[in-house]
Amino acid sequence: MTHLERAQRNIYLIYTLRALFSSIALVIPTIVTFWQSCGLSIFQVFVLEAFFAIMVVVGEVPSGYLADLLGRKRAIIAGGICLFIAESLYCVSQNFGHFLIIEALMGIGLSLLSGADEALMYDSLAEHGQEVTFSRHWGRAATLEMGIGATFLMIGGLLAAHVGLRTPFYVSVTLMGVFVVLAMFLYEPQREKATHERGHLREILSLGRELLVEKQNTRFILMISAIIFGFSQACFWALQPYLKETGVALSYNGFILAAMGLTGGIFASFATKIEKQVSLETLAFVLLGATALSFVGLGLLAVPWALSFTLVHQLNRACHKIIFAHALHKEVDSSLRATSLSVRSMFDKLIYAVTLLLFGGLIDGIGLFDALQLLGCSVVVTALLLLVFFRRGSLRVQQKVAVSSASS
Repeated sequence: MTHLERAQRNIYLIYTLRALFSSIALVIPTIVTFWQSCGLSIFQVFVLEAFFAIMVVVGEVPSGYLADLLGRKRAIIAGGICLFIAESLYCVSQNFGHFLIIEALMGIGLSLLSGADEALMYDSLAEHGQEVTFSRHWGRAATLEMGIGATFLMIGGLLAAHVGLRTPFYVSVTLMGVFVVLAMFLYEPQREKATHERGHLREILSLGRELLVEKQNTRFILMISAIIFGFSQACFWALQPYLKETGVALSYNGFILAAMGLTGGIFASFATKIEKQVSLETLAFVLLGATALSFVGLGLLAVPWALSFTLVHQLNRACHKIIFAHALHKEVDSSLRATSLSVRSMFDKLIYAVTLLLFGGLIDGIGLFDALQLLGCSVVVTALLLLVFFRRGSLRVQQKVAVSSASS
C-alpha cells in the first residue's frame, strides 16, 4: 500500500473512530442514576465530576507534548486503552473509591485523545498537499459524531431503563474495544518533529498571568466565559435527579438530552449573527441574567415542562464555544493562540470544578429545588460583583490614559 493510499485510509478510519468514540454517550443519560444506585450521594456524584474535570486539566499539559513527541497514532491508541479500561471497570465497580480511579482514567484518556485525531487528519492531508480540504473532512467527522452521539443517547436511556443500569457500559466497552483495534491500523504521516522547551508549563502559567491579571479585556473574556460555562455545566449534572424528582421515566432521559444537544447546535448556527448585533459585555450580562432566571424557574416550578429553562444553558454553550472563543482569539497574538486556548480550557474547568462542589454540597444540604433557587441568586450576585469590578477596572484604565496623554 502506498503512502497516499494509507493517508486516504486514515481519513475514513478517523471518521469511524469519531463515531465509535461517541459511544460514551450511551452511559451519559443514566450515569447519575447508576451512581446513586451504588449508594453515592448527590455531593459524591458532583465530587466525581469535579475530580474528572481536574484530571482533564492535569492531563492537558503533557498530552499535547506526548502526542507530538511519540506520535498522534500512539496517543490515540493510549487514550482509547484508558477509556476501554475505565469502561470495563464501570461494568464491575460499585463504590465511590473505585469510581474515583475510573474517572481519573477517563480524564487521562480524553486528554490523550484531545486534538490528536484532528492533528493526524490534517497531517495525513498535508502530506499530499490536500490540507485545503481539512475543514470539509473534519466538519464531516464532527457532524457524524454528533448525529451518532445523539442516537447513542437515546439508545442508552432505553437500555438502562428496560434491561439494566450497567447495560450501556457493556455496549460502550465493546465499541471502545473496536476503537482500540481500529486505531492500530492508523498510519503516522511523515512530519517534522516538534521541539518543546522545558518550560512548556511555565509558558502556560506565564501567559495565564498575563491574560488574567495584566490585560483588562482578556481578563473579562476569560472570567465571564468560565463562570457561564461552570454554572451551565454544573446544571447538566442536576438534570437526572431533576427528571427523577419530577416523575419523568428513566427511558426518556436519552431523548431529552438528545433534544438539548440539537438545540445547542441550532443556537450555534446563529452565534455569528448574535456576535455582530450585540456587544460582548452586553451579551455576557444578558446570559448571566438568563442563567439566574433559569435556575430560579427550575427550582420554583419543579415540573417537567420547566426543563424548557435549560434552553438558556444550550445558548450559553454555543456562545462559550464560538463567540467568547473568537473574542479571545482577537486579543491574542497568533503565535500564542494555541497556548491561550490551553489557558482558557484549564481556567474553565477549574471554575467548573469549584461550582460543582458548591452546587453538590447545596443539594445535599437543602435539597435540589431550593439549591437551584439559591444558585440562581448566586448568579445574580456574581453578575453584580463582576459588573462593579470591571467598571472600576475600565475607569482606572481611562484615568491612566488621560494622565499619560496630559503628560505627553
